[in-house]
Amino acid sequence: MKIYRYQIPPSGRLEIPAGSEPLCVQVQHGIPCVWARVPEGGTGTKLLRLYPTPLTPLLAQEVAPLGKYVGTFQLDAGNLVFHVFED
Repeated sequence: MKIYRYQIPPSGRLEIPAGSEPLCVQVQHGIPCVWARVPEGGTGTKLLRLYPTPLTPLLAQEVAPLGKYVGTFQLDAGNLVFHVFED
């Protein structure tokens, strides 16, 4: 196994190899990233999704059932908060 860094795209959908184990979510040089332990020679993919925390409870909306929690990160000096889940 190796550890890889994946940048989370603006779409909020990130595919990583199946069998990967997300280790942490952090912002590096202003870019949100996921670090994951990736098996050698795996096939298929696993989907990670980004969910924002609304700025006010009035803007909260229902979301599809969330999968396994991966991590949380902040942008814009903490004004924007996002959570990453396995789909």
